[in-house]
This record gives sequence, C-alpha cells and structure tokens, in this order.
Amino acid sequence: MHQHRSHVSSAHAADRADDQRDGDGSETIALNHAAWMTPGAFSELRLATFVHDEHAAHRPSIARLRAFSLLVALRPEISRIGLLVAISSSAANALASGAGESAMRSLIKFYPASSSALMLASSRHRRLLPDSKVSRAIAAFNDAVQEAMNATMSMIAERACGDDRCEPVSVEALAAAWREAANSTRNLLVATDQAIGDFQINGRTSEHDLLLKALASVSTGGTPFMSMSGTFAMPDWAEQRREPRIAVDCTAMLTSDAGTCTIRVTDISTLGAGIEGAGQLAEQARVLLIIDQSVTLPATVMWSTPLRAGIAFNRQLVDDDPAYRFLMQRALEEKSKEKPIL
Repeated sequence: MHQHRSHVSSAHAADRADDQRDGDGSETIALNHAAWMTPGAFSELRLATFVHDEHAAHRPSIARLRAFSLLVALRPEISRIGLLVAISSSAANALASGAGESAMRSLIKFYPASSSALMLASSRHRRLLPDSKVSRAIAAFNDAVQEAMNATMSMIAERACGDDRCEPVSVEALAAAWREAANSTRNLLVATDQAIGDFQINGRTSEHDLLLKALASVSTGGTPFMSMSGTFAMPDWAEQRREPRIAVDCTAMLTSDAGTCTIRVTDISTLGAGIEGAGQLAEQARVLLIIDQSVTLPATVMWSTPLRAGIAFNRQLVDDDPAYRFLMQRALEEKSKEKPIL
C-alpha cells in the first residue's frame, strides 16, 4: 500500500515530465503518453521543454512574467488541496482523540487527490526558481503530504488485514503526520502570498484567511471541520469554480482604443481578470493590461458595464510554447500511422 500513486509521488514525477494540451485547452502531464510516443518524438519534446525553461530562467523579462503566471496557476490549486489537507488533519486529530469510524471514513473521503495543474505549475516553478522560498516550501509540502497519505493508507491496510501482516500505525502517529502536512501547507500558502505580493498584488480574502486559520488550528490538534454529530464536510466558503480565481486588490494600467487609464483588478486567473474603473468598454475590444513593466497581458473584453468588466487573456497565462504543440501533434500523427496489433 506504500507504493500507491499519490499526488506527491506524481508531483515528483512531474519534475521529469512535460505537458500537452487537452481538449479544453488546459495542460496535462505528458508522462502518461511516454509509452506510446516514439523515442525520437519524446526526446524532441523533452529537449524543447528543457531549452524553453533554460531560456526563461536566464532572461529576466521572461522569467518575471513566467514566475507571475505560475504563481497565479499555483495559488488556487494549493488552496484547493490545502482545504482537503485541513479536513483530513481535522479527522486525524479527532481519531486520535477517540472519535469513531466516521473520522476514518472522512480520511478516505477527503483524501487529497492532486491535479495536473498543481503538478505542472509546481514542477515548472521549481525548475524556473529552484532556490526560491516558494520552491523550498513546495518540496517540504510534497514530502509532508506524502508521509501523511502513506500513514493513512497503512492504517487502512492494517484494518483490512486484521492480523500482523501489515505494519501497525498508531492513531497518534497518523495525527502527527497530518498535523505536519497541514503546517507545511500553510507555510506554502504564506510563501506564495508573499511572492504574489512582490508584484504589488494583495491576494488575501476572507475565504483565504479562513483556510489559513483552519490549517493553523489543525496543526495544533484542533478539529475545526467536525460537526456536533461527529461528521466532516466541506465548509460553505469552499471554492467551487472549475477554473478558480484569485480575489485580488491592486491597481494597474489598461490601454484601449480610448487611451490609457488607471484601473483596479478585482480577480485574476490563468484565463482572464475582473477589472473596475475602466468605464464602458466595447465587447470584443482589444486591450492591454499592464500590472508592472514585465507583466503586460494582451486581452479581449468579454463583457462590460459602466462600473466593471471582464477580460480574457489572448493567451492562457500558463501555456505551451508553439514548439510544444507542434512536437506533440507530430507524435500523435506518428502514432496514428502505426499498424494495429492483431
């Protein structure tokens, strides 16, 4: 059971893997496709990613925009899995305090599964800025969550075996592992907030503060997600959007056909942003969002009122270089030409 594919082991694998775009335009890990890609095609894809990342790391104008893009992709994913870690830690603390089987079932129900977006953004950030505070926090987060998940799986296996064939795990050790995971998750969120703050962006919201408070509570043995009946559930403030946004509060410049004006950015994601103060904008108008000198984002107005507007970036913030798409498409074409095995 210790060898199950957890989100963290996959996260380490993502450091050795690169991505492709799936049907809805998002990025996915190409490691799963290495088996069917020809060695030549996969080598070319690996070389392209290596060259791209090396160029980004040594060109400040590119590296700063790249870092900003990865932080925008990373933060909501950390928050999503951080909430699962907080609930699991709450259940583990309850189990150590003598709670019944509902706590054990909750550990299974809220087992923190990862996403390709988290693995990809974290591995790319570590390649781009390996010595940064965020990258070090990512490494500690991966190790701590891996340890907690392994402890959970060992306890499940032990209870399923019912004999001495499985290595026993005490509820105290399980709770300690999850408390460390919660503490590492909180440290990663704080480090990410500080890194985003370097771009003069305040991304703290009431929901985010509630998550940080919950992680701090479970790190010291609290059970903030346990109801009076002993059950566990997602809080009402949990993010439910498929493409989570970061609620922010910062000023920026917006250039349109009407000229350049100072605006307020209210939320941002890898796909677009919500803005205030630009006045009535024409739908489908081309604009340029300028957060700082190195973060300039061409966009299209999707909707507008006299007070607020929504813009979609012309290119997804965390996107593939055209070379990636070309090489992946060629690999798919080579695969389609292969004769089926009868």
